[in-house]
Amino acid sequence: MEEFVAYAKANPGKIAFGSSGTGTMTQMTCESVKAAAKIDILHVPYRGGAEALSDFLAGHVQVHCEGNILPHVKAGKARLLGVADNERHPDFPDVRMLKEIWAEADSVSWGGLFGPAGVPDAIVRRLSAEIQKIAKDPALKEQMMKIAVRPAGSTPEELAAELRKDYERYGNLVRALNIRMD
Repeated sequence: MEEFVAYAKANPGKIAFGSSGTGTMTQMTCESVKAAAKIDILHVPYRGGAEALSDFLAGHVQVHCEGNILPHVKAGKARLLGVADNERHPDFPDVRMLKEIWAEADSVSWGGLFGPAGVPDAIVRRLSAEIQKIAKDPALKEQMMKIAVRPAGSTPEELAAELRKDYERYGNLVRALNIRMD
């Protein structure tokens, strides 16, 4: 990562990162690194992660930040510089998490299950408990880690807290960078 940052600082504006689209988590992660490292790299939004990956592998963009890169890292076609997660990836234990390098680059993608307003609390609690059980399944964990996804169940309150935290953090980043959806 240090070599990448040094190169980016020596070549401002000459490195491009592809994302799966404007305002996506992949853009937010790269923008967080860009701000934390104080580097000038260009954002190239794509219509999805597959298109961004194809252009990365073809050399049209120099940085890619999605789990779909892992098979290419393992095949030696790409180099993993940092991990956007709460734990180091088990297949790459020597690669630091972004937040180990820059505290403000604590960028972790997550998914949540939402339902319509008014779902009875008993149903929400039961569904949450079942999801937490499924997330602990070792076979599921093994499959999900192949695409850089760490399954972790949470309570509705934990999800609400994560939403508030991310709304503030990424909202500040979107406002600071004046990111606009077309």
